Amino acid sequence: MADGKLAGKVALITGAGSGIGAATARLMAAEGASVAITGIPAEGVISVAAEITATGGSAVAIQTDVTDPERLNLRLHRRSNRSVD
Repeated sequence: MADGKLAGKVALITGAGSGIGAATARLMAAEGASVAITGIPAEGVISVAAEITATGGSAVAIQTDVTDPERLNLRLHRRSNRSVD
């Protein structure tokens, strides 16, 4: 996966717990991007991130509502000192 078109890039994908967001996360990870995926409920983003990492990709799940700027900033700040798995 590290040799794809997006190798060395990081993508933040909202609504990635299901549907188009999840498919986008999988595709970007398959192309080598490290993906940070957000969404509610937590189960969806956790599941998608686990699937990506199980297949050799790099992903982290961030359960948050991106329409709430304070909550989003808090969640991203908490993750800023961690590397993407």
